[in-house]
Amino acid sequence: MALANVAFLAALNGQRVLVMDWDLEAPGLAYYFRGLLEAPDAKDLKDAPGVLDILWDWSCSIKEDQSKAEIEVLLKRFKEGVPFQACVRPLLEPERLPPGATLDFLGAGSRSILTPEPRIYEEALARFSWSSFFEEEAGGHALLSLRLWAKSKYDIVLVDSRTGLADVAGICTMQIPDLVLLCFVLNRQNIDGIAKVAAAIRANREEAVAIRAAPMRVARQDTSEESDARARAIWELKRVGGFSSEAIQKDFSTLQVPATDNVPFYETLAPFTAPNPIDPLTFSYLRLATELLGKPIVIPSLDVEWIELVRRRLQPRHATVEYIAKLKSADPTRVVTELQRLIESALDAEMDGGELDEDYVAALVEAVIGLEMADMADSPVDGEELQSRTLDLLRILAAEQPNKWQASLTLAIERYLGLFSFNLETEEELALLDELDSLLAQLPTLVTRLKRIGYRRSAARLFVEERNAEAAMQTVGEILTLIQEATRENVNLASEHMDEIIAAEADISLLTGDVNRMQEEFKRAYKEYQKGLKRLAHIEPGASRTELSHLRFELHSRLAEAPSPFVPELMAADHAIQAVKWGGGFFSMLTRFIRFAEPVLSLPEHPDIALAFCESALGAQDGRVQAQFAHYFGRQLNLATNFLTTAVELSRIIVQIGDERAKSALLLLAETSKLVLRNLNRRRQTIGGKYRDEISSKIIELMNVLKNYGLPAENISDLEEALAVLGTRRLRANQPPPVER
Repeated sequence: MALANVAFLAALNGQRVLVMDWDLEAPGLAYYFRGLLEAPDAKDLKDAPGVLDILWDWSCSIKEDQSKAEIEVLLKRFKEGVPFQACVRPLLEPERLPPGATLDFLGAGSRSILTPEPRIYEEALARFSWSSFFEEEAGGHALLSLRLWAKSKYDIVLVDSRTGLADVAGICTMQIPDLVLLCFVLNRQNIDGIAKVAAAIRANREEAVAIRAAPMRVARQDTSEESDARARAIWELKRVGGFSSEAIQKDFSTLQVPATDNVPFYETLAPFTAPNPIDPLTFSYLRLATELLGKPIVIPSLDVEWIELVRRRLQPRHATVEYIAKLKSADPTRVVTELQRLIESALDAEMDGGELDEDYVAALVEAVIGLEMADMADSPVDGEELQSRTLDLLRILAAEQPNKWQASLTLAIERYLGLFSFNLETEEELALLDELDSLLAQLPTLVTRLKRIGYRRSAARLFVEERNAEAAMQTVGEILTLIQEATRENVNLASEHMDEIIAAEADISLLTGDVNRMQEEFKRAYKEYQKGLKRLAHIEPGASRTELSHLRFELHSRLAEAPSPFVPELMAADHAIQAVKWGGGFFSMLTRFIRFAEPVLSLPEHPDIALAFCESALGAQDGRVQAQFAHYFGRQLNLATNFLTTAVELSRIIVQIGDERAKSALLLLAETSKLVLRNLNRRRQTIGGKYRDEISSKIIELMNVLKNYGLPAENISDLEEALAVLGTRRLRANQPPPVER
């Protein structure tokens, strides 16, 4: 922090300043200057080539088989500073500085470094051999060239390095500098360490390198603790480090930086956080800069708008991983609102070229993806926007680091489709399905292929709904290819995986049939539906709403609704029976019940078919299925009228059979009709006279059929009472229905 502030103050006072980050193991100097730059420039600064690139450049260029001429070219290139200048980045625009001043940066190194093959920074650093660099590759020439180039171009060159004796620290304390400033805090470890470093510098360079000592974050001044620590530091620096009493007293007087309150948690420059120009921390760095440079340095006058701009750039945008973990258990409304804020901040940072902590982003994304629809019940629109913006963030991250973020992006798209597909425009849903398919295609395993098959089936269905036959059949072709790949590479599939393949093959028949029907190729369409049913022939009916059951329902539905020239009436009626049997509990069965009844009612000479249809549709007398019928058909007058009309017609056919099965079926029709009527009664205030008379007529017809068949009186009276509640006059069986006026 001291180096960054001294550099900034010197540059604003007209100096040509270069700062170099030689802390190769933990570079971080660039963070202190990020507020000076737009986010993309700050990111470029951190990723720019630097010291390690230069070292590897020299090391790779020095080869045993190089000619003398090639060596001379290399030496000339380094002497002229070409590799160094290529790595330098400006920290301030010229208009922010006095004429002739500069504030430049030479970082530790880029993310990928040629060694000579590209390697990530950490691996390149681990592979770099300092002994080979100096002993076999004449690396001292490269460092000397760097030193001479920097001194020729800049008034002040500030090098940030760890305090130490070996490798990098030794280079920065003994080979490169004219002056070493030893920054330390007043504890035993720091004091002993810098005393030994000072001794080593003097032993190796004698008086060639000046040494100064600067106590940092000096707290509890004028107390016995501070006095004792100061005395120990002076003693060790004199005894071990070779400082004179006069020199060490002067350094402690002019170079120390006292501890101050309200120092930001994040790296920044003191003048931009100072509440006023007399800020103690800024004043301490001003005094330090003046002493080191040997010339007066004043506090620069900073434009108010510039200060506000830098502060906005430095504004903390992110929570912590721990905060996000605690947030999960908060009130759902607050969770959605807070996650929205954090995702927007993260997205802004990434779009501007900033850099986010990966663990933080992973925790944030996980929290968003983990939200259920119930968590967003109070704000479903905000919840959808939150999920959508999370996708935008993950797309940016996955483009930069696919291996790290593609799995999260895939999961996020799957969750988004699962939660909000009902609310998406077709074009948007297709785009998401295509994106998901592209992501899954990059990992060709059985599981991902099965997922792709499922999502391509969804895309094909959307194309059918849009009546885009060409796109639908192209997608069907993709599904077939994926099925072939999955079965070819996995001969012995697990039962659950085999079910997915069977479902896909049956769905291909359903989709192909729908496309053929769309193109009015009815014969081919109904052959495809039959083909799909053959693929599902081994599936047994059950209570579970499996995908295979639903596919059987859809295939039977298509055949039940087919025109008689293509599917005979008896066959269509049989498919209607199968459709209601396989569609039990499905909402789509209720919506198509009236249509399913049409081929059955067209065959009054076959009461056994009407009986089977009624039994399959209404199920056992446990009330569950009848309640579903009541809820659906009792919500609107036209639906109730259609159901009651169908119930009357079915009962007229079933009464031809005089056995217990027929009696049970008629009781089911009576009970379901009563429940539909009762559900309709909740809306009786809005029922007009025409509908009341029409419904009354149908109920009277049904009661007459049931009474004539000999059903118990209580079943008929239940219907009569439900009808009375509707507001009509009390009616009795065998009474003729009212005349429609």
